[in-house]
Amino acid sequence: MNKLLVMCIYLAMAVCFVGCNKIGGDVSLVKNGYLDFDKSITVGQALDGYKSFDKTEWKAIKTEQGRKIVICDALLSKELVDKYNNLLQSVYEERIRNGNSAKEPDYRISRSMNYQFTINNDGSFKYSGLLLIEKLKSGRVKECGLNIALNEYIYPVYSNNSFPGVSCITDPD
Repeated sequence: MNKLLVMCIYLAMAVCFVGCNKIGGDVSLVKNGYLDFDKSITVGQALDGYKSFDKTEWKAIKTEQGRKIVICDALLSKELVDKYNNLLQSVYEERIRNGNSAKEPDYRISRSMNYQFTINNDGSFKYSGLLLIEKLKSGRVKECGLNIALNEYIYPVYSNNSFPGVSCITDPD
């Protein structure tokens, strides 16, 4: 009886290990992997350690076509959100001072960047895009897909530098 119980426990542990490894496998592949332009740190080290992100969350999804995608949802720091809101306020005040009509800006509560990586059938992965998500004071959520080159929003992360401006980020509504 004891042998049967021990065998069942080992079997359950093996099933859990295989299942858990399969679930986290795609995320681990990307987090522990390297992009061609910089093999000195992993993708996970770069994104999780970036100075302008307060928090990162990783998840794996499967699209309707069966494509496997790993997403790193990176929450921009409150300091950067506040700087952006100050920029919106400055633009608004400048328009009023110049006699232009302007509506008060819809300030941001949070801004996050969804880095997306496609898992290839050969077990490799590639950077495949970026989605900016802004939660606004009004309750709206604004999403902006950024089809931009790898160097604009990955290189600054790897070098721990600031992001460049991009029109859908810096344009007030």
